[in-house]
Amino acid sequence: MREPGRCHLDPLGNLHICQGVSLGNVFETPLKEICARYDADAHPICGPLLAGGPAALVTEYNLPHEAAYADACHLCYESRRALRGRFPQILKPEQMYGDENL
Repeated sequence: MREPGRCHLDPLGNLHICQGVSLGNVFETPLKEICARYDADAHPICGPLLAGGPAALVTEYNLPHEAAYADACHLCYESRRALRGRFPQILKPEQMYGDENL
């Protein structure tokens, strides 16, 4: 995440560093600008992940959590779901999170 070798572009224009973690939208902001302004350590999601993995999201944002998860990706996903209201421009699109309001 600090120096990504690749990102994914979804049909809605969101540039994902990881599924459901958008760095910006290429229909709204030029790709060059999105890449230039990305600072992994200062990013509200990537920064904690780099500092301590998915558990760091839980501690950084004082999230409720279960005692166990299937794997680190499961904890990350559930933590990001809990943070979607706080970071709607980053944790999108809704389809990535199974939003029933689609």
